[in-house]
Amino acid sequence: MDHLIEYIYLAEYVAPVFTALGGMILLFFSYENRFSHTEARIKRTAFWYLCASFVSSVGIAFYVYAPEAFVAVQSLFYFALLYAEVLFYALFHMLSAEDGRERLSRWHFWVPLVIVLPLAVWSVFVPYEVQLEITVGLRKVVPAGYGAYTGLYISKQPVTLFYCVFYLTLTVVRLVRYYRAINASSSLVRRPARWALWLLAFMLTSVFVSGLAAFIQRHQGLYLSHVVGIASVTMVAQHIVLTFVVVRRRYVLYILPQKQEEEPQQGEPVQKRWHRPYAQGSGSLLTRKRFDAWMREQKPYLDPSYKLTDLAEAMGINRSYVSRFINRTYGVNFNRYMNRLRLKEVERLVALPSNGGRPLAELTGKAG
Repeated sequence: MDHLIEYIYLAEYVAPVFTALGGMILLFFSYENRFSHTEARIKRTAFWYLCASFVSSVGIAFYVYAPEAFVAVQSLFYFALLYAEVLFYALFHMLSAEDGRERLSRWHFWVPLVIVLPLAVWSVFVPYEVQLEITVGLRKVVPAGYGAYTGLYISKQPVTLFYCVFYLTLTVVRLVRYYRAINASSSLVRRPARWALWLLAFMLTSVFVSGLAAFIQRHQGLYLSHVVGIASVTMVAQHIVLTFVVVRRRYVLYILPQKQEEEPQQGEPVQKRWHRPYAQGSGSLLTRKRFDAWMREQKPYLDPSYKLTDLAEAMGINRSYVSRFINRTYGVNFNRYMNRLRLKEVERLVALPSNGGRPLAELTGKAG
């Protein structure tokens, strides 16, 4: 029975390692299957986040089961913990950008290195045995002559906790502002995509558990408690959800349930009704496949005066969201995307035997 419990505890530590590694592999092989520069950036950011999460998860397992190995590369683990928080925020910052040109400031990526560098350099001049004594002593042992170094060494936990809370707060504030901006049109009802809410919930839970772990000693049973199981489950779920939404291109931050259209009153002119992808009461997610199918069916590009606002109105979607979706999915703006479809339509018309001998100007006019 004791051996079974030990195996369960071990599984709790190594499970996030394998899910992060699996996500890295899937993102690596799916990277070539991308349609735009923005999608490539999203996949790269998610990949490096999983890499940082993988390294930090390995570090936690080493800290518990192999402190000798942990001491040898503790600065790397420390950096991975901090850098993962930056990458998590960077991913949501990218998805909620107002346009494709908005970038996260580079100082976010340099601060973790600045924080870790003093400890890494100082550790080179501190004997390995002293570092191991501090690690095994669980903040209670202060080797003679190394009081200042011990203080810096044990500051890793509160600094990491602060970093997690800080960047999680930035992420929440960013999303709240994004949803408020995107919901500016009162005629449409929107709600956040569930995956984004679940991912934030998992991150909040892991931060809370990490904060609890920072102030409880090992001999008090933290590492043999259900707290570890909760932390492990949230990290595993986080890796799985993130990998799924990025690989399957489900990373839109909200869903738009469409209101039922009212029937026109007697005597009122009947307006043209477009088939909208969001006509279901439960809401559905705009994807490349659905958008392509809608464009093939409705063929709005045949109208030479068709504008982005017309497309947004026809589909029942916020104008800025449609613009971002086309930029991210196809790597071009709305006008170039429509012209691309018109050129394909011209090629189709030219290839028809019934159009043989007709002037090209006539065919291009038919194509919009």
